[in-house]
Amino acid sequence: MAMRLKVLLLSLLVGFNLFAQTDPLTLNYAVSGTVTDSQDNHPLQFVVVTIPGLRIATVTNADGGFIIKSPTRPQALEFTLLGYRTTRVDIEPGENNVKVKMLRNDLTLNESVVISGDPYAIMEEAVRKIRDNYPSYPELYDCFYRETIQKRSRYVFISEAVSRLYKTSYKRETLDGDRVTVDKSRILMSPNSKDTLSVKVVGGPTQAVDLDFVKNNDLLSRSDLVNYVLKMESPEMIGDRYQFAIRVIPAKETPYPLYEGLVYIDRETFAFTRFDLHLDMSDADKVTRTILISKPAG
Repeated sequence: MAMRLKVLLLSLLVGFNLFAQTDPLTLNYAVSGTVTDSQDNHPLQFVVVTIPGLRIATVTNADGGFIIKSPTRPQALEFTLLGYRTTRVDIEPGENNVKVKMLRNDLTLNESVVISGDPYAIMEEAVRKIRDNYPSYPELYDCFYRETIQKRSRYVFISEAVSRLYKTSYKRETLDGDRVTVDKSRILMSPNSKDTLSVKVVGGPTQAVDLDFVKNNDLLSRSDLVNYVLKMESPEMIGDRYQFAIRVIPAKETPYPLYEGLVYIDRETFAFTRFDLHLDMSDADKVTRTILISKPAG
């Protein structure tokens, strides 16, 4: 019986209930809601929801739903998604549930926008500017983590945790020193014996550290980039800013699985803004060896 493993991981590049240097016990106000496309009303997943003026954010789930908490009553929420216009919604006193419709961004380029370019030069410039574009001081985040395993349309395993994530300065450009502690956690498992899982895969709240591509230099170093072909795609918008879109394509055989997908870089600051990557599945056994920790004999 086939199972699909769906892992929703925290990455610093996309906020999953990130509360920078805020005591979670003081988050007394909550606003929930749903976000949909204004044209066809389908729910929008991975929309970044922020409270203007506060370093608090969350993202929408697969149904377009979200809950965001803050220490004070939020007066407005801001919604950002690749390919859509940034949307700001005012929150009335006593309002705790909102329905948001986002407009698709009709990308119109002025003459000064460079559509083509050398993707290798752009990527190298973005790597060179990491110290300029990312914090030069340590930061502490309160985070919400969720990992799920889905069997057809049913969830048979859910693991959730509230954790604290300490990030060292990006001037170090190394994961050494980054730490995750779990404040609270819970696991929900299906009581059906047919849903019993007997494998262990790579996961857990520490993935928030491991998936920081900008700091761990996985993929971005020159020694790793030689394994890929980089291709310029049509530019995109994140919020109201133009982005270079660079497609990453595996080009060499390596002992470990490579990534494929898109990397987005702000065309003005050359900051990495988004990674949409997945492991190359051309060799499924290689990927399995990478993410599978243990399984029963046979």
